[in-house]
Amino acid sequence: MRIEPLALLLVGCVSSAATFDDTRALLPREAQVQTVARRAPAEELSARARQLLARPLDAQAAVEIALVTSPALQAELAGLDVALADLITMSRPANPEVEIEAMFAREGDEEPELTIELGLVLSDLLYAPLRRRIAGEELAAARVNAAGAVLDHAYAVRVAFVELQAAQMLKQTLDAVVGSLRASWELTEALREAGNVPGLDVAQQYALYEESRLALAQAELAVALGRERLHVLLGLAGEETGWELAGDLPVPDELALEEDSLESRALDRSFELLAQRHRLEALARRSGLLRSMAAIPEVHAALSAERNGEGAWALGPVVGVQLPVFATGQGPARAAVAKLEVEQHRYAELAVRVRSAARAARHRFVTARERLQFVETTLLPARQAVLAESLLQYNAMALGVLTLLQAQRDLIGAQRAAVEARRDYWLARLELEQVLAGRMVEGRRVEVRSRVEVPGFENAEPAGGH
Repeated sequence: MRIEPLALLLVGCVSSAATFDDTRALLPREAQVQTVARRAPAEELSARARQLLARPLDAQAAVEIALVTSPALQAELAGLDVALADLITMSRPANPEVEIEAMFAREGDEEPELTIELGLVLSDLLYAPLRRRIAGEELAAARVNAAGAVLDHAYAVRVAFVELQAAQMLKQTLDAVVGSLRASWELTEALREAGNVPGLDVAQQYALYEESRLALAQAELAVALGRERLHVLLGLAGEETGWELAGDLPVPDELALEEDSLESRALDRSFELLAQRHRLEALARRSGLLRSMAAIPEVHAALSAERNGEGAWALGPVVGVQLPVFATGQGPARAAVAKLEVEQHRYAELAVRVRSAARAARHRFVTARERLQFVETTLLPARQAVLAESLLQYNAMALGVLTLLQAQRDLIGAQRAAVEARRDYWLARLELEQVLAGRMVEGRRVEVRSRVEVPGFENAEPAGGH
């Protein structure tokens, strides 16, 4: 299975084409996941999902379906509309105000005196470009977070898919074990009836067979729960849940690791760091805006037209200045500077975490790769050889049945360890690729789950001969 870098699939999530294109452009250039136009009709997208589900489902198709149909992901991406609305709001000054005042004489027939004022806050016109830049940085941070949410969701789908494939492989392995142990038990029963083996041997074989059936039931449950987890991530329900899985976990191919550049690549591509830089820029601009507002008082300007009781009109300007007697604006300005300093420290701490995540992901991958190689090339063949030799010794009546059963248990354990090792290899590789694509998996890492236990398999003691 070739794990491609993850790509963005945005469908109807924001109203601005520029916002969509800018968000998509943040993703890795070499991304290979098929994308769908965001303006595609819902019917077309549903048809594409049904087309993918009609075939045996692989990891790539699962990711594509999830990015089209997942309500959870669409909810995340809808947050771009909020940031876009903030940009529009902050880019425009406050609306002008119109005041009309009429004064009626209590006596006489004179026309009422009218005063009409059209005014606005000149300070808003001055600060509007600054506010727009602040909102622009916040929108940029929102785009980065949206792209990161896509990568996170695709990573979660791939992890769930790998775990389902591993559960399916373990189920198939235990299914074969159950068939083999049943045949062994039936053969032993036939030998007992012929008087060649004692009844205890038959009972031991039968107990092992029933234990394997229990383990198989647990494995079947793990497969069912794994499918349900994928259904949630893919946004599937009803008839859409009848898809078939496309094969087992593949044999790993070679992944070249450029040891010297892992940390720098993780830093350069980090979505978390990029979003934090946009937030820092927004805070810096906000701090400058608040300092300017503290230094320059709010200025109001208006055009006033007045008509007296004789019908004569007078026209003139009105200017008002807010006197900074009580609220000088220094408090908000100082708070903005302090908040900027806090976020700068958080940026430094985040960079340390990104470096650490790259190293940790590399350690997990290397260890998982070595473990897989050891289990498949050393442990599993060794257990197979032990069982084969034990059978020979048992048939020659030189070995007790408990020792033979222990050899069978050990082989089952080695087969299970081989499935788990391959699963852990792909999980570690997914984590490494996710970090190098720009997203840490802290808090989202899937820990190695407890293996499917076969009750009693670890407790049997070897016994003597027949």
